[in-house]
Amino acid sequence: MFEINQANLNRKITKDDELVKCLLNEKDFDNKRIIDLMDDLGLNKDKTRVAIYMISSRGDVKTQDVARLKMNPDSQQIIYSLLNDRCLLVYKDIPDKLKEKEEIEEYIQKYIHNLIDWDFHDFYYFVGSIQHKLRQYVSSYQHCLWLKNNVKYEKNVPIFFEKYVTEYFLSKIDVKDVESVYNYYIDKGKEIDFEELTEISKALLNNDFNLTQAAESLFLHKNTLIYKLKKLEEIFQIDIRGSFQGKILLILISHAVKEQSNKVQVGD
Repeated sequence: MFEINQANLNRKITKDDELVKCLLNEKDFDNKRIIDLMDDLGLNKDKTRVAIYMISSRGDVKTQDVARLKMNPDSQQIIYSLLNDRCLLVYKDIPDKLKEKEEIEEYIQKYIHNLIDWDFHDFYYFVGSIQHKLRQYVSSYQHCLWLKNNVKYEKNVPIFFEKYVTEYFLSKIDVKDVESVYNYYIDKGKEIDFEELTEISKALLNNDFNLTQAAESLFLHKNTLIYKLKKLEEIFQIDIRGSFQGKILLILISHAVKEQSNKVQVGD
């Protein structure tokens, strides 16, 4: 019976690998083959799932480790695949009753804590976007990769894409476009402390442009922050405090300046 169970587990793991390979194949997406594989594995194709990309920092991940996960009763609707010796991709199902972002995050946090307790410690955990359509599963995985390449992380501390959506969309903007419009004003304001500009825009963004809260997070008096914003308004000729457009433009300019500064530092 043990040998039969092991054979079945190995078959399912192999099928999982094939399924994930199909799901990540954007160019030749074979919906029928994917559904056939899911039916064969007893997976509900209509489930909402999220990608969790796990990278081991202490050694190779063994097929036996994945088999142990599959033996858990709560793993019936989870998809597991070893992408390479150290990387495990998991598509975790999300219960339909969970609607709020906070509830879903808490649920995923609990699942990852269980993984750590099951000896999957010393891993880096990246949590992608929540997806309901099979064709979008690849996007959730790609968002995990974006986190890995753009966000600071540490072992056993999950990083959620949901918390970095603004940074993600900003990274898609062509910095040259912003520079081409505001280069004159940037040059005109050479006396600006661009590091301070970045800190101010980040504080405003994180506090929904509430000046009092932003000033507190910057350890500034509110009037000091207002003075600095007035100076930025004069240099860039935008209304930061009273205009929604001005707020967006400040974030774009700050992002462009930061990216340009990074290029200079690496000698680009």
